[in-house]
Amino acid sequence: RALEALGISAYELMGRAGAAAWARVQRRWPEARRIVVACGPGNNGGDGYVLARLARAAGRDVLVIMPGDSPPTSAECKRAAGDWRAAGGIANPFDGVLPPADLYVDALFGIGLSRAVSGSAQAIIERMQREVARVVNLPEVKQRLVEQSADPVGSSSEELDRVVKAELKTWAAVIRVAGIKP
Repeated sequence: RALEALGISAYELMGRAGAAAWARVQRRWPEARRIVVACGPGNNGGDGYVLARLARAAGRDVLVIMPGDSPPTSAECKRAAGDWRAAGGIANPFDGVLPPADLYVDALFGIGLSRAVSGSAQAIIERMQREVARVVNLPEVKQRLVEQSADPVGSSSEELDRVVKAELKTWAAVIRVAGIKP
């Protein structure tokens, strides 16, 4: 209901979250040319597909990997995955090997995950924790954006943009950059 009160769709919010994440990646790691994005089946995965599409449009070499046993399930994630493919992107099921990259983006699950991770999603996470020097974990921004809008009725697009910018200021605590692994 809060999204309805703000007058935006869940997909528009996903687009804003993905764009905000891409902007953050560009500012923090401008030298990253090859990016691997691990996209989960839900809306956090959709944010990852948006980030991947924007990074590809900006000239980066981007590959999306996804848990082979968890294709996109939410309508918004399916749409974002479709937009990624329409832009020429490819999403490969994880085969146990992480492709080489300058930066890995973990968009598998959001902060609202309430079950144990299993299957190929767990394998992706474990592999990144063991082998990767830089992993950016995308938080589930959309829910917090809505929750932070104390009075969404009458809120404008500018107000939502202000909340997005305020949320980005807190990302330093949410983004985990792992040290170089042996």
